[in-house]
Amino acid sequence: MEWRCDTDNYGAKKTAERMGFMNEGVLRKHMVWRDANRDTILYSLTNSDWRDGAAEHLEELVKQRLEGVKGLRKLSEEEENG
Repeated sequence: MEWRCDTDNYGAKKTAERMGFMNEGVLRKHMVWRDANRDTILYSLTNSDWRDGAAEHLEELVKQRLEGVKGLRKLSEEEENG
């Protein structure tokens, strides 16, 4: 998969990195926005990255976020397994 964002978009960059995407480089002066040249950072996540741990890492991040939601109860093992 590919993820692109403006180099000044710190939230998007942090999210991509947190999800396991690898920084592949910067496309310098990639686009013009409001009469200014903008750089684009390119991230990738390959199927081997996914198998090598990105999937588990992302699953753990989602669990952590959901545990913080008010009123959400943890599922029993039976409920998780269907």
